[in-house]
Formats: sequence, structure tokens, C-alpha cells
Amino acid sequence: MSLIIKHLHVNIGGDPGKSLRRRSQKAPEKKILRDVSLHVADRERVGLVGASGSGKSMLAMSVMGLLPRTVHVSGSAVLDGTELIGGTPQDLADIRGRAVGFIFQDPGTTLNPVVPVGKQIEQPLRRHYDLSKEDRRERVSAMLEKVGLGASVASAYPHELSGGQQQRVGIACALITSPKLIIADEPTTALDAMTQLQIVELLVQLVDGAGASLLFITHDFSVLARVAQRSYVLESGEIVEEGDTAGLLANPSSQAGDRLVTAAKELTFARKESR
Repeated sequence: MSLIIKHLHVNIGGDPGKSLRRRSQKAPEKKILRDVSLHVADRERVGLVGASGSGKSMLAMSVMGLLPRTVHVSGSAVLDGTELIGGTPQDLADIRGRAVGFIFQDPGTTLNPVVPVGKQIEQPLRRHYDLSKEDRRERVSAMLEKVGLGASVASAYPHELSGGQQQRVGIACALITSPKLIIADEPTTALDAMTQLQIVELLVQLVDGAGASLLFITHDFSVLARVAQRSYVLESGEIVEEGDTAGLLANPSSQAGDRLVTAAKELTFARKESR
């Protein structure tokens, strides 16, 4: 499944539409994304890398219609021929979880603390498909096995799991409906180095095994090198560099790319020194 983003702009404040015109004063406009264009081809793994505050997560949220109405989004994001920007809430809700799986940064805050994880993994199936209770249970058990947790974890609550186990549950929630595009928004940030590696390898294995596409968002080039075939560098809301990931790591052409590569090398060295 392909995703083609063209001339995407995201602004906060100003006068985004009728919903804000009733205010006596307009809030100062802040530009979050400026004329961003990128594409993810069918079965391709693509990275979006940038420092904190560069607009990475806002891009993912804007494409999936997860931003509040006070944020003005313009441009185009076409998912296999379907325009997402400006789509109705109902249409976007149908696409989320069925055609597109979303993996969030911190499963500790996105998982419901009072619902067993099996029920949470099952929820997208209940939302998008007419399946029997037994069929849903079997699919959840199979997915828990795929992410390396085992079917018995279905009855556990999020607080009973480690951070790495919680993120495996997050991956299971995103993949349970067999979507053909996965958007992973900083999925390893809250994890230690060893767990990061395990989660990245698991995600690549599952995405490739499902014949899906992946947009992997991160600030860490050392993680991205293990995931993405091509990458884009985002700085202050603009794409400043793009190319194959190995080439960007070896010879970044932008100042932002150079800073990120240097930071990745320093972090990798620090990890080795701490062993």
C-alpha cells in the first residue's frame, strides 16, 4: 500500500476556518509543517528522522486525522488512491486500524490501564470486522505469539508488563487487522538499548512478513539504520534532505542530517562503552 504526501502544511492558530472566526481575536499563527512532500511505496520501509520539535509526530497525526479542529491542515495525502486530507471523521476512522496501523511512542500512556491487553488487541477486530467471539480470541492469541508474548498474556493488565512487553502489545494492536501501512511514531524512544533492538527487529520481521509498508518516525539515526531503506530528514517543519538511509548516514548533505548522524554515532559509542 502506497502513501503519497504532497505540499503538506500544518498551522496552529491564525484563522483556519469558520470554527475559529467567532473569536474576537485570532491567535498568532504558528507554522508546524511547511510544504512537506514524501512518499512510501508499496512494501517499502521509509524513515522520517528529525530532532524533537521538528514536526514529525504532527505529520503522522495530520495524515490520520488525529489533530484537533484548531489545527489547520492543507495539502494532499493519498493512500492507495484515497485522499486523506479533508476526509470525514467517519471515513478516517474506518481507515485507521483497518488499512493503517498506528504504533504510538509510549504504550504506557496509550494502553488503557483497566482493560486486559487481550481485549485491547481485540478492539480493532470488533470495530472493523464481523467476527465471532471465538474467531477474535484465536486471532488475538495468534498475534500475541507473533509478537513474542504468548497467548497467556491476554489476561494481563498493562501495569503488569515491562516497557518492552507493552510496546509488543502496541505492535499487536496495530497489526491485528493486517493493515497494509504501518505508521510507527518513535516506538522505541522509551526503551533501553537492548529492548530497542529487539522491538525494531520484530517490527521489520512482521511488516515484511505481512507484505506491508512502513513509515518509521524517530529522532535516532542509529535506530533508523536498522529499519528504513530510504529516509527523509525533517528540520523545523521542512524536509531538508532525502535519500537511501545508508547514503544519508555515510554522507549527510544538510546541517540537520549531519547533527543527527553525529548524535547517533556518539550514542552508539556511549552504549558500547557502558557494556
